[in-house]
Amino acid sequence: MLVSMHTLCAYAFPKRMHTTSMWMLPLLDVLVALLSSVNANMNLFNTSTIIQPPPIFFGPEVSINITCLNGGSIIDGKCHCQPRFEGKRCEIEPCLNGGMRSTFSPNGKCYCPYGLTGEKCETVTHCVEGKGKLIDGKCKCADRWSGLFCQSRTCYNGVSVGTGAETFCLCDMGYKGPFCDTPIVCVHGAISSENVCVCEPHWDGESCDRCAIDRRLEGDECRLIVNEESLIAVENQEAAEMWPLVAVGCAALALVVFVAVSGAVVLKRFHSKPSRVGSATATDV
Repeated sequence: MLVSMHTLCAYAFPKRMHTTSMWMLPLLDVLVALLSSVNANMNLFNTSTIIQPPPIFFGPEVSINITCLNGGSIIDGKCHCQPRFEGKRCEIEPCLNGGMRSTFSPNGKCYCPYGLTGEKCETVTHCVEGKGKLIDGKCKCADRWSGLFCQSRTCYNGVSVGTGAETFCLCDMGYKGPFCDTPIVCVHGAISSENVCVCEPHWDGESCDRCAIDRRLEGDECRLIVNEESLIAVENQEAAEMWPLVAVGCAALALVVFVAVSGAVVLKRFHSKPSRVGSATATDV
């Protein structure tokens, strides 16, 4: 605690000296004020409160909410467009159908792909032969064909693969044909993972709707064709199937005969051996 400067001086100096030094009072007041200020600053630093300077105001916050179209990207708060597009949001396509605008031409002329012309490449000059007819700068496609030049197949149950003359349809499961418009019907079979019919036994054909070569249709079944050749074939097949059984039977019969003959020989030798009992020539050892 800070001690009053007046009390300190009254205690340190005699009364007579104090009375003769009245001119020092203003100086003492200045010292008291200075010490009070130092004491206040010490109390400020002893506290746990940190005084921060007021924030500097730079103006209102500005949020950027821009959506760039057609593959554009935001750089420094602005849309940078792909070569074929322009505008604040890349929403403008000055040249259609894949055309490109020249950056060196003063009027920004469009350079069009083959088969297109016009200020914005909007006019068709030819169609794929046999697939469409050119009418007023556009192709009117024949049935099952589509596209700007009628170059793509219309796949009703599948997807078009390739371009131009090499295009073809990749059909969904259960459909076939150049345009995937023909259902696959398996009369006596089922559709495999390769999108073809797998027929039941004795049936044949792309749709499993006819009998195999050695059979004919009788009612709803494919029965084996019976004739002299088929009978011979059946007999030969049965003989071929019976041959292993016959061989096994013969081997078993031979074994039985061998065992029987061997047993008979042993018994005959046993009964034909002379007995020593009652024999005149027998001698005791």
